[in-house]
Amino acid sequence: MPLNSRASSPDDGIVDYWGLIEKAQASIPTAISEVDMEASHLVMSLNRATRTLIYDLEFQTLRPLGQSDSSFRLLFTLWVAGPLSPHRVAALASMARPTVTSLVATLRRDGLVDRQVDPADGRGAMLSLTPAGTQVITEAFEAHNRRERDWASLLTPIERKLFIMLMDKLMSGRTSINAVDRR
Repeated sequence: MPLNSRASSPDDGIVDYWGLIEKAQASIPTAISEVDMEASHLVMSLNRATRTLIYDLEFQTLRPLGQSDSSFRLLFTLWVAGPLSPHRVAALASMARPTVTSLVATLRRDGLVDRQVDPADGRGAMLSLTPAGTQVITEAFEAHNRRERDWASLLTPIERKLFIMLMDKLMSGRTSINAVDRR
């Protein structure tokens, strides 16, 4: 049952996602007992902030270069790590393997990624950047990083360090709660 009894009509008190979170904080505890709304607030806020950042970075920096967040992640992974199997690219770029397969086909067509037989295992493949791919990811990273600096400038240097420490703590503790990670 909806928390809002006027579910068929819009709630004019909610103007954006953050208003939705605020309303959730007030209304969910009346419908469910023993709920940790602080944990919910943290995760909903982190989720929305992450999605907002990714969308902004893609829209402001990658689309003008003909790239997407997915292509950026794949190219970046190969740029930093060097030649990898599609399986390793998927794991390091946090992508589903079918997504990597589809994306590699497009990036190969565009001349940005090369696919060779894995010399260590003739049944496998190794992906690497072409010179054009290296040029594209270098240009994309430079633009991306300029926008990252804009976002980072909203925090003081101490707040940035603290935020990084907190995110590192969340990620390093994920195994202790049996978090599922993309493999």
